[in-house]
Amino acid sequence: MARPRTESAEARRRRILNAARALLIRKDYEDVVLDDVARRADVAKGTLYLYFRSKEDLISEVLCDMVGELEAQLRRAGESDPLKELRTIARLHLEFLDENHDFMTQVLRQDPVLTRTRAAPGATGSQGPRGKAVLLSRAALPLQASFHKHLNLLSRRIRRAVKAGLLRPHDPRLGALHFMSIIRMQLVWKVHSGSKRPLREKADEVLGLFLRGVGA
Repeated sequence: MARPRTESAEARRRRILNAARALLIRKDYEDVVLDDVARRADVAKGTLYLYFRSKEDLISEVLCDMVGELEAQLRRAGESDPLKELRTIARLHLEFLDENHDFMTQVLRQDPVLTRTRAAPGATGSQGPRGKAVLLSRAALPLQASFHKHLNLLSRRIRRAVKAGLLRPHDPRLGALHFMSIIRMQLVWKVHSGSKRPLREKADEVLGLFLRGVGA
């Protein structure tokens, strides 16, 4: 369908973001080039620079856009019962993984820009699929910042549950890390098993594993 001649700047920006996201699902981060993004978005390469200064800035915006709605939903996830609130948080995270399954699977498989590893000057050797360390990229910062926001939010919710006597006393930050690890492993399980079952159906299981572990 032909685009309107008076396409708004926001509509064009959205089209560029969607094109970059589609390419990130199919390619490693390092293999995504702006020429391909421009071609897929059907814009001149120079147009990209009217909206984004570099590939890193573009990918950073893709990630910001993706996690922004989840963050908004988590902020609104309030329940009078602390354990129901934790279940809601688990469900929202799992729904996010369902809705962004292809993208998050690619991130999980290559983990290209989330590592904090830096290559020492002049370093050589096999440190990755291309024989070099993956450098920390500004493009990854939205996911890193989102992780810490989620960690802090969960820590506060877990601290509330501890004060209510619903959880045994422990470091809420460690509890939050445990909770988030269980959620992440649901995606790992789905990728490796090839399951088609929606992850949101496992919200009760996530909460149960967090509350009771796997002991008999």
